[in-house]
Amino acid sequence: MLPGRPTRFGSAEVRYRSGIWFAGFELYTSDDYPSTGRITPDGDVRNHPGRKLLLALRGRVELSESLAFTIRIENLLNYEWYDNEIAPNGLGRGAYLGVEAEF
Repeated sequence: MLPGRPTRFGSAEVRYRSGIWFAGFELYTSDDYPSTGRITPDGDVRNHPGRKLLLALRGRVELSESLAFTIRIENLLNYEWYDNEIAPNGLGRGAYLGVEAEF
């Protein structure tokens, strides 16, 4: 086993496209990675570094050949996770809007 790497992990993605619309759903999950044995004061989540269950939704509407509107929602379940015992926690739920333009 590699240090700092989960023992088991996996991901899946589903995409749907219809005309100018695109929608996608992504799932990433991983188990703990071998711990260094450090004791931390702030709860069970830090005792299982690397454990993640992250869901994301994505959408896109093509307004023209060179312009598109995008939306993305990350960590839909607002799952608390840590990459390692001493790192700050991962990002919570976030929503992002964007415009893509080609020149």
